[in-house]
Amino acid sequence: MMRVESLTSLIEGVVRVYLSKQYNISVELLEKPIVFNVKAYVKGGELDSIEATVLVMIMLAVGIAILILGMITLQVGAISIGMEREARTAEILLALPANRWEIVAGKTAGVIIVSMLAFLSFIAGGLTYIYLILPTTSIEAGGASSIDMVIQAIKPLNTQIASIILALTLHIVNSTLVGILTGVLFAGDIRGALTAGSYIGLALMAPLIPDISGFTLPATLEVVFTLTPYYPPYKLIESIVIGDYSKTVIYIIVIVAYSILLIFTSSKLMSGERLVYGIAMRRPKPLT
Repeated sequence: MMRVESLTSLIEGVVRVYLSKQYNISVELLEKPIVFNVKAYVKGGELDSIEATVLVMIMLAVGIAILILGMITLQVGAISIGMEREARTAEILLALPANRWEIVAGKTAGVIIVSMLAFLSFIAGGLTYIYLILPTTSIEAGGASSIDMVIQAIKPLNTQIASIILALTLHIVNSTLVGILTGVLFAGDIRGALTAGSYIGLALMAPLIPDISGFTLPATLEVVFTLTPYYPPYKLIESIVIGDYSKTVIYIIVIVAYSILLIFTSSKLMSGERLVYGIAMRRPKPLT
């Protein structure tokens, strides 16, 4: 162990000397670097370090919830349609005296009921984390640790928990509709539907990486991400937490518009019996 520590100290010393010569900085400054204090502001008001830390923790948890819930509902939505073809019930479903959008709405409601089981477990776990585990976490602030300060920082979120749950529900509906549309497109090949759903699910990661890592997206790139199904739910919850309610309204409109577009597209494809024939992800093997 002593040899490892000595080797580590030697490497650190060599690196300091190199950086000192390379950038004309004294070795003493590299040994004791300057620590900058970072301030966080929400709606013009400054947050103390405890409030900012709690906010970051909660937003990280929300990002993970959006990612996992989106993947679950997307796959379940695709399977719910694909199984109609596998079970030979697609023809019966299309023969029902109902509009295609009513069928889509019914399938969406059924998938949401199943997905809500996972959703409720996330809510229970999240509330347990926020109100039971997080207040007991030791967070250093100004050289001292205070559980009371953490609890105080959580209190402003009490009025926003319901709004966050509503936003996650909208996200579940949206992801379910994406899965159903995928299932309709690839109804002739359930494996193809699941494969396509997996590829689409990768899009969940892209919008979250800049926000989770703390970077601000350029305006043009943020507009592009806003036009995808998965970025608005995260920004909706973010706007609720920080209190930017003008953006909250915008993102709700975007999510609802996406849901309407997905229902319309799926019902139109069903009207052409796409649910019966579908398309295949893989080309059939030629007959020999």
